[in-house]
Amino acid sequence: MGLHIASARRVAIAAVLLAGSSTQAFAQTTAQPETAPAPAAQPDVGDIVVTAQRREERLQDVPISISAFSAATLQNSGIQSSKELAQVVPGFNFAQSSFSPQPTIRGIGTRGVGAGDESVVPVYIDGVYQPFLASSVMELNNIDRIEVLRGPQGALLGRNSTGGAINIITTTPSAQEAFKASASYGNYDEVLLKGYATGGNDVIAADLAVLYKDDNGYLKNLQGGPNRGDTNGFSIRGKVRVRPTENLDLIFSVSHNTMRDSLATSAQPLNRNTTALVRNPAVLIPTGPFETSTNGGDSRFQQNAGSLTAIFHAGFADITAITGVDRSQLDILSDNDATAQPVSLQKVNYYSNSIVQELYASSTTGRLDWIVGGTYFQATAGNNPSQVITTSAAGVTTAATNIVSVVTTDSIAAYAQLTYHLTDALSITAAGRYTSEIRGFDITNLNLTTNNERFGRKRFSQFTPSGTIQYKFSDDANVYLKAGQGFKSGIFASSTFPSGSANPVPVNPETVTQYEIGGKFKMAPWLRGTIAAFYTDYSDLQVNVRNPVTLASDLQNAGAARLYGGEAELFANPVQGLNLRFGMSLLHGTYTSYPGAQVTTPILSAGGVPTGGNATVFIDATGKNIIRTPFITVSGGFDYAFDIGAGKITTAANVYYSGKQYWEASNRVVQPGYTLINGEVGWRPAGGHYKVAVWVQNLLDTAHQLYILSSASGDTQVFAKPRTYGVRVGVDF
Repeated sequence: MGLHIASARRVAIAAVLLAGSSTQAFAQTTAQPETAPAPAAQPDVGDIVVTAQRREERLQDVPISISAFSAATLQNSGIQSSKELAQVVPGFNFAQSSFSPQPTIRGIGTRGVGAGDESVVPVYIDGVYQPFLASSVMELNNIDRIEVLRGPQGALLGRNSTGGAINIITTTPSAQEAFKASASYGNYDEVLLKGYATGGNDVIAADLAVLYKDDNGYLKNLQGGPNRGDTNGFSIRGKVRVRPTENLDLIFSVSHNTMRDSLATSAQPLNRNTTALVRNPAVLIPTGPFETSTNGGDSRFQQNAGSLTAIFHAGFADITAITGVDRSQLDILSDNDATAQPVSLQKVNYYSNSIVQELYASSTTGRLDWIVGGTYFQATAGNNPSQVITTSAAGVTTAATNIVSVVTTDSIAAYAQLTYHLTDALSITAAGRYTSEIRGFDITNLNLTTNNERFGRKRFSQFTPSGTIQYKFSDDANVYLKAGQGFKSGIFASSTFPSGSANPVPVNPETVTQYEIGGKFKMAPWLRGTIAAFYTDYSDLQVNVRNPVTLASDLQNAGAARLYGGEAELFANPVQGLNLRFGMSLLHGTYTSYPGAQVTTPILSAGGVPTGGNATVFIDATGKNIIRTPFITVSGGFDYAFDIGAGKITTAANVYYSGKQYWEASNRVVQPGYTLINGEVGWRPAGGHYKVAVWVQNLLDTAHQLYILSSASGDTQVFAKPRTYGVRVGVDF
């Protein structure tokens, strides 16, 4: 029945998209003659405009390490979602801990998974902060460009951004009517449908973007039945731009996103290490990389969001006000021991309700560029409930953990950034952000009838400054020196009930201080590049650990860490129609003080043979490598378009290599390096409004882990997709 419903959805949405394209085609009653080809000219890589500093600037001029990509470049590279950005952004790693996405930049990332926790690589969509961890994963549609900022963003995009920030800019509604749609079909019955329409006039314009995704899963279910690892999602976003006067722009936006998948609930034991072996030595355990035998479960994410952005062009400055509202929920049912044996299940309902209000003014006064603003953020998040359900050897099922918790956040921040141009070539920038927020906490243990509630409340405040010196050799070449801090406030562990009568105690805030030297160069009209090197002091890292008895998520602080490395990017357009991209990152990170690290180690028999499951131990992890920080990543790609008699051929490919990385502070669990190759070949008829393309992702069929997780139940892993391929048809008017 479910498959029939899914098929009906696909047909219905495809019909809407194709009907829209037919309507647009019918409206064009007069054929437009083709423009005569322009005479050959020296290719130019062009200028990219970014808004990383809350104003439009050339990427080449901004003294920040930024990677910026247009929607076309992302599609040519095979990037369909935000979690695949690691394949094109140096120093960026999109890790995952079971159901919780945890992006990292330069080795700095969120390692918590609980309700109320926020990413230290925050996502902004059209300037609106996205607080819920799960919302950092999104399928890309109606994207104008994506900017990935590396390093602490202490002032302008400064909420928790100790690692960096992801700035997503969607397409602005246009007075000129336009429509585009695409339908893609691949193996594993993967269907991806996208549609976008816009139109209006100079006073009011609107747009609508729709996306639907569905597949039947790529993990073989050894218990029989349908494959696991399947996904199903739908998103819709609408924007209205109103310009009542020449000095005022109003942009209203609403969105609805849903995603259901069984990826994080379809794990398999790593090296057969599972506590299920203790219960049943003959338990079915997968041996191949794309197999699973769990008892099922899935994760279901839903987000409803809205925003209003008002931009007033006053005589002395541009004044921007942003109001954003977000209502998100994530339901999870997962199998902790990753086998068919009924041992331990986890059931969690996370939710987050938040509002963000931002107001800032920016202008240029003589040689001074300035921006001053403030932000208010309020959120209520929790789990209702969080349960670990265990089954004894006798078949008795109990809720070993049964927790309801609420985390509240009230935060206010003020910031400013001033850039003074001492000369046409030399400028200095000073910036700072003062943040003060109160974290509240209420947790109830439903397994207790008395003394079952705890409370906590604490204020965290900090000023995070930064300074930059930039020297421009010319409009196309400059170097800069930057020093800055980032701050993430303390937080309570939303799944852990304190023992005895003690009230909960939050982990300490994280603080990052980073020093960077970089340069941006346009060596020729067809060649430009960026290079940067950095050194980072990282204190009080907030690390997620598992309670060895209840398996509930907890938090602890690692004392300190040190990271250093560098990145480089090159972009070239050596001949007309050919674009080349190259990126590389080198990164070394170690814990410089982590004496009480909670880690796991396999349980051994008296003869030293693993019996299944892990024991929790405390070690001194000082000197160990920081988790989820590959030492080297390299990416390279191209897209090339050329004319043939019947139209235009387009080709594109992207290669990505990630070095090995560790998944636990003891460095016991290692993920080897791996290589991914994506590619596409397409054809567009001369003067036509459609394009047909065949595509492939993970061409080499590389088996690599999406994540590895260690707990008392054992070591579990989920493999990312094997080779996928298909065909896509797109129309645009």
